[in-house]
Amino acid sequence: MPFDVANRARTRHHLAMPPSRTDLADFSYFLAIARHRSFRRAGLELGVSASALSHSLKGLEGRLGVRLLNRTNRSVTLTAAGEELPGGIGAPFAAIGERPGSGAGCFNNHPTRRSSE
Repeated sequence: MPFDVANRARTRHHLAMPPSRTDLADFSYFLAIARHRSFRRAGLELGVSASALSHSLKGLEGRLGVRLLNRTNRSVTLTAAGEELPGGIGAPFAAIGERPGSGAGCFNNHPTRRSSE
């Protein structure tokens, strides 16, 4: 039976608590790194330094208890667990960013109202 890192992440959070903001940010960082196979290019997409991405990913790997990436000076490759994870979490993250009228994007066209009275 292959190791299911996405299920492990869901199970850990369902038993203990919902995912934290840090977890959600780190998962989105991981998805960008996995997509680009580069910390530098992922950082450019996200507006975050490669060093910050590396530290976040180390924390995520520690919390999940599994290595997601193999890093060298010149390359980033996904481990078996890292290959599985986007299939488990990619769709919800894509849905948040792509569907008009849902997720965080639905608030972009509604200015905040401030009462000055």
